[in-house]
Amino acid sequence: MATAAVIIPNYNYAQFVGEAVASVFEQHVPADDVLVIDDGSTDDSRSVLDSLAARYGARLRVVYNDRNLGIVPTFAKAVGLTTTDYVSFLGADNRMKPDYIGRCKATLDANPTAGVAYIDLVIFGPLAEELAAKVDAERVAGGRTFAWRFSDPTPETLALLPSKNFIDGNSMFRRTAYDAAGGFRPSERAEDHDLFVRMVQAGFLPVHVPEALVEYRQHSREQANQVQLAERQLKAYRSAFEAELVAEGELRAELERVKALLESTRSTFPTRTPGEAAATMLVNLLAPHRRHAVRHALSLAVAKVRGEPTPPTPPEVLTDDTI
Repeated sequence: MATAAVIIPNYNYAQFVGEAVASVFEQHVPADDVLVIDDGSTDDSRSVLDSLAARYGARLRVVYNDRNLGIVPTFAKAVGLTTTDYVSFLGADNRMKPDYIGRCKATLDANPTAGVAYIDLVIFGPLAEELAAKVDAERVAGGRTFAWRFSDPTPETLALLPSKNFIDGNSMFRRTAYDAAGGFRPSERAEDHDLFVRMVQAGFLPVHVPEALVEYRQHSREQANQVQLAERQLKAYRSAFEAELVAEGELRAELERVKALLESTRSTFPTRTPGEAAATMLVNLLAPHRRHAVRHALSLAVAKVRGEPTPPTPPEVLTDDTI
């Protein structure tokens, strides 16, 4: 019979982690291994976790990192500390519903080629409505919680998975799929999103369990998922900016090469020929915001050096502030 572990990574969630642990021990189908890994918390987490370890005894393992390692190293370490066939992560500020392990485990048992059994979520907490509006989650009748339902793994949604994740990180995955995908590793994507993309690329498809089996707490804009979203956005902006700088650097290098070529053949041109005029333009048009004029100047210079007809001035250059 397949075995299943639940890993609860904790960082400064002393006020919530007890609820997360309790929800795991309230499962109708018990976990074979329950591990809490604390990533160098600076709040009262150690005291809380020590109390939980005393309460649950050998059923609960608690591991403390000597220092804060960050999400990916901590997640990879935690998986390495388990040996079960299936693995689930539960955020220390979230809670499992009692049928979670039973339903996910049965789904993976019934689909031996599946890499992950992913579930829907119940959004709750003081900021639940804010997230629900962003993800178009449905309000649960008579309450202040919201049902966040994810897409089925159709060919169309799977094709979009690298850019649009629909598999929640609180899902249950198969260890062989995890190993085949190379485990957790640093990525521009969220650590779980990146893992699931690589599982699919390795040939392990996801299976949807269309039930809201995890309660997803929204309590602070500083919580992990909000901070990770902001970090990913900043990384995306930085990557785009750096790509622009690279392109600009390549353009400048090309201009310098043309300038040198013009200088080497300058003696063959009469003073103030179109070629020298182009060289003068090149000297003055290296600012990044002058791209249209710079490119036109480059085409002028190249045309003169090659003895080709002078190209017409593009309309966008006429509106440029450089000439």
